[in-house]
Amino acid sequence: LCFKEDPAPESEYPMGCGDSPCALASAGLVSSVDPDRIVLKRIILTGYPHKVHKSKAYVRYMFHNPEDVKWFSPLELWTKYGRRGKIREPVGTHGTMKCLFDQVVQQR
Repeated sequence: LCFKEDPAPESEYPMGCGDSPCALASAGLVSSVDPDRIVLKRIILTGYPHKVHKSKAYVRYMFHNPEDVKWFSPLELWTKYGRRGKIREPVGTHGTMKCLFDQVVQQR
């Protein structure tokens, strides 16, 4: 339980915190108190090929700045046609990136 001070001095709440009355702010349940617990979210980011040359591609509209491209560079990419790849480097200042795939990529 978490209590906060009630802004109105004359409150209908019978219980008080010291000299001032308190109101219930929230209630909840704690599942575990393990400090090593990790909460992961799975999201799907989509981008569009800008230029394609065999197995290399410039991908746009997945990120908005080069820092995001560098942050996600260790992750694997995949296309909806089953090609696997990785991010090589950011290009420019607007989040475009250079990618290398395992097979020839078609710009569809």
